[in-house]
Amino acid sequence: MIQLLFVFVAFAFVGIRIYSELVRDVIGSRPRSQWKKISEFELNRILLRLQFYKELNATDKKIFLDRVMYFCDKKLYLGMDGMVITDEVRAFVAASAVQIGFRLDEWRFPSFHTYRVYPESFYSSLFQKFLKGGAGNQGIIWFSYADYQSGYADSTNGINLGLHEMAHALVIEMQNGNMDSDFTHAYERIERISEDRIAKIRNGSYTFLRAYAGTNLMEFIAVCAEYFFEKPNEFRAHDRELYDAVMWLLKQEPHTPPSILQVTNQPKEEKIRKNYRYAKWHWSLTLVLLGIFLAPGILIWQMNKVLLDGETLFTISSIVVIGSALLLYKPVVKSGALGLTQFVLCHSFGLGPFVLAVFFLINGMIPIHNETTAHKITNVHIADANHYFVYLQDESGISSSDQMIISPEEAAKVHKGSLLITIVRTGLFGMKYPGDSYVIGHEVVR
Repeated sequence: MIQLLFVFVAFAFVGIRIYSELVRDVIGSRPRSQWKKISEFELNRILLRLQFYKELNATDKKIFLDRVMYFCDKKLYLGMDGMVITDEVRAFVAASAVQIGFRLDEWRFPSFHTYRVYPESFYSSLFQKFLKGGAGNQGIIWFSYADYQSGYADSTNGINLGLHEMAHALVIEMQNGNMDSDFTHAYERIERISEDRIAKIRNGSYTFLRAYAGTNLMEFIAVCAEYFFEKPNEFRAHDRELYDAVMWLLKQEPHTPPSILQVTNQPKEEKIRKNYRYAKWHWSLTLVLLGIFLAPGILIWQMNKVLLDGETLFTISSIVVIGSALLLYKPVVKSGALGLTQFVLCHSFGLGPFVLAVFFLINGMIPIHNETTAHKITNVHIADANHYFVYLQDESGISSSDQMIISPEEAAKVHKGSLLITIVRTGLFGMKYPGDSYVIGHEVVR
């Protein structure tokens, strides 16, 4: 038992280390920008040029300021093609990230560590064309600052490069496993709606969003984010279903306090299930690892003790494994944590053995009944100093061919006519295990 406990603690320690590496903020390993913090007064003066910031209350303004400071300190800003990075550039670039993720639990964009800022549109050798901005899986976001500024200069035309690229970055963060299950659930809601809207945009029957939204799902969501912040009233009036989907993706609504938003508008389905489609880790994976590394030892230990024949043992084990698969299918597969094929493999080699090991362990450790039986010793065979074989007769007087080995400590009491008392423990799930046995000398079974 001590060895098993040691293995469990060691495994838990390794698992915690692996999990911490998976969820840690990756920007911590990236170089910081050489930026001397400016005063909140000066930063506030710069941000007051943004309509979103101006409409915040005093408490939210302080949160917004602190987060902009965080981005300016933690991210690396690179001026490209002669672009000079100033406090204003840092503040404005950070503000778009803070704005779009303002009500989200994960607002730091941990996968992205570098912003490349160009003075104007730039040529991309990768795409072989001129671009205004982009966000990639390498942790880099790039902007044309001229187009970035024009997006905030007119906050009502539905075109904002900063919000557009940060919307791309949010989806990438989700795919990297950094967003919570509510975000993934809301994303899938937009994903379903987009099938109809993108088709209509392409055939010209849906004209509210600009044509670029029909490119693909990523561009559709990015354009929706621009319209959501810059044309909220028109958006809500024209397509309430899509507007609500974006609202729950970002957990905010322009001009609406978050407390009112959460109470009055939350769709009921959002409360029903969690979504782990893009999660880095899920509790079922922990059970899979426990099943692979710990379950075999526990099963060997317990199955060697249980008083069942091989056929019965196989039948019970099959029922437990199949039954647990049916019970775990919904919380694991329906939540998106594992696909069906993945679930079958993980259950066969990890989840199933884990559940079976727990089943046998609980049965063995929680007795609900002890059955005591007395047998008269009819013959004794001493093989050596450590092995005493006794032949038994039950209380009805019927001789048994069974042989039992008793401990050397009981050797002095072992002789014909003594009683061998055996105890059989019945566990919580009805399976029996051998208990203690001892000898009572010079007593006669009637």
